[in-house]
Amino acid sequence: MNRSRRTFLAIVTAAAVVGGVIYGVGMDGQLSLPGGLALPGSTPVEITVASSVTKSKWLAEAVARFTEADIRTDSGQRITITTSSVLSGDSMLQIADGSLQPTVWSPGETAWVDQLNERWNRAHPTAITSAECAPTVLTPVGLAIWQPMAEALGWPDTPISLKKLIDLANDPEGWAT
Repeated sequence: MNRSRRTFLAIVTAAAVVGGVIYGVGMDGQLSLPGGLALPGSTPVEITVASSVTKSKWLAEAVARFTEADIRTDSGQRITITTSSVLSGDSMLQIADGSLQPTVWSPGETAWVDQLNERWNRAHPTAITSAECAPTVLTPVGLAIWQPMAEALGWPDTPISLKKLIDLANDPEGWAT
């Protein structure tokens, strides 16, 4: 390759690099790539999670694993997650009045979501959620009963169902039945 051609390529390459940097600095001073792509290390995507106190330890561990994995968006932006432990009822009221606006809300029970939806629908023309909320964590419920009472209900030959216990609790005769 002759000298003038090499000089031309060097000038074009330098212009492309300088042009790319100039093009990549937006009005806000943030570096970005054409087409809305972000440079690695640019402004992270921030997610705020307001979750019930009962899930705080589990959530903190999940966020730590997520952060350690250094998961990024397709365009290379880091994703940061900030959590706060909240009381479900208080946070529901704060979301309803607009003083709390988390990216994700995870109350201790789906009944809080129903209450928020009712309050929101009375005050706003649009729904607060775009789809029905599915639970992320299910809490098992266990019941303990004295052995003589369990035997009176048919244990160990017959499993004791929750329905059977509810019927017993609602029966005016109670254990006499």
